[in-house]
Amino acid sequence: MKATTVLAALREQRHLEGVDCSGMDFSGQELRGVVFERVRLDRAVFRGADLHGAHFTNCSAQGAVLAEARMGQVCMLGVDLAGADLSGCHARLASWRRVTCDRADFSRADLERAVLQGCTLAGARFFGANLHRASLMSMDCTKTGFRDANLSMSLLGGSDFSDAAFPGCDLRKAMFPKARLDRADLSGQDVTQCDFGKASLREADLRNAHGRYAAFIGTDLTLARLQAARLHGADFSGAVLVKARMRDARLDESRFCAANCTQADFHHVGLDFADFSRAVITETNFTTARMHMTNMHRTDMSAAFWQGTDVSTVRSTDVRLAAAETWRPKPVKP
Repeated sequence: MKATTVLAALREQRHLEGVDCSGMDFSGQELRGVVFERVRLDRAVFRGADLHGAHFTNCSAQGAVLAEARMGQVCMLGVDLAGADLSGCHARLASWRRVTCDRADFSRADLERAVLQGCTLAGARFFGANLHRASLMSMDCTKTGFRDANLSMSLLGGSDFSDAAFPGCDLRKAMFPKARLDRADLSGQDVTQCDFGKASLREADLRNAHGRYAAFIGTDLTLARLQAARLHGADFSGAVLVKARMRDARLDESRFCAANCTQADFHHVGLDFADFSRAVITETNFTTARMHMTNMHRTDMSAAFWQGTDVSTVRSTDVRLAAAETWRPKPVKP
């Protein structure tokens, strides 16, 4: 079928089904609200086209060009966009489900408040993209590049960001609950009020990361690197920090309640007013750490290393509080 015939059908019926449009050029065309169902669009060109509100269902668009296309509120279901060029596209409020975007280019794309769920983005590029308040839930984002992207206030729960890089990103208030960020590069990032609750950040790089009140509750930070991080008031309650490296970090007023800090390195770390209640600090290195009024309630301090650390103001176990916390009612006799 020729491109002119396809365009005529779209203008008249606004619906196209079961047609092979591979390699066709739709550049600059007005295609608002059209429906593509089971259409082959491999290598098709939609550069600068107006696709606002269009629907794509079970289509193949591998290597398609949608650069600078207007794709606001576009709905996609079961679409293959592997290797596609979506650079500079305008896709605010888009809704995509089970879309394959492996190796796709989203550089400078505007995806503010877009919803992408169950999609694969392995090896995709979001350089300079706007993902403010976007939802990328349960996604495969392994080795995806987010350089200079805006991910502020985005919802990224349950997604796999293993080996992903975030240089120059805006991550403020981003939410990563139960996400996988193993070996991810978050070095130097502002993680103010980010939520990494129950996420996996094994061997992740957070060196020189900074921000206030980031949440790492129940997070696996085994072998993570946090050297020179400045995370005032961070919450590591219940986190696994086994062999984590935090030398020269500033973690004042942070919480480590019930955290597993076995063999972690807190050498020369600022921990003023931090709370290590019920934490495990076996073979943990607190050499020359600053610990003014740090709380060590129900924590075995004898298992850690304290050379050069002033522990004169460290608060030890509160006996009455410990008794209340461990109290159990007597069993009722039958």
